[in-house]
Amino acid sequence: GVGFNKFPMFLWVGRNNIADQTVLDRDITSIMSKFTNYRKLVFSVLNATNEPIGSANYIRIIAINNWLAERFPDFYIDIRRWIIQDLLAYMGRTPTPADIANINQDAPPPQVMADTLHLTPEASDALGHYLAYIYRTRGMVSDATQDDADPPELTPEMKEIIRVAAVTE
Repeated sequence: GVGFNKFPMFLWVGRNNIADQTVLDRDITSIMSKFTNYRKLVFSVLNATNEPIGSANYIRIIAINNWLAERFPDFYIDIRRWIIQDLLAYMGRTPTPADIANINQDAPPPQVMADTLHLTPEASDALGHYLAYIYRTRGMVSDATQDDADPPELTPEMKEIIRVAAVTE
């Protein structure tokens, strides 16, 4: 974070450490403390399409996300909830029976997933637009030419950064 405090930052980590919340707590707290400006967000951890309500990983992920929401209330965004409940509509897609079954089990709809854990490129693009909207409506970036109800077009470079960040988690 040194030298980067003038840039907005989002943190979407934790998936690989869901079995050890102590390590996760330490790592996320350390990262968030390095970015001392207000232009930072921390996102919820996403469960996989095969991690429904009641599964061991689902229970861990919900506990982690509750901790994130309590620990960083001013910076926490429940991206997991948005992906599960709103991403299909945001993309203009009609839910399939498999999507509906997953949504009812509080798991990501398969239609937006490249595999059980990673978003498709199209879903990553839609997420990037949504995040730009969040940053703008929170005053974290300015764009006087854009209407807040309509997320801005991202440059190809920014789309790639968001796609890579989403895929590498």
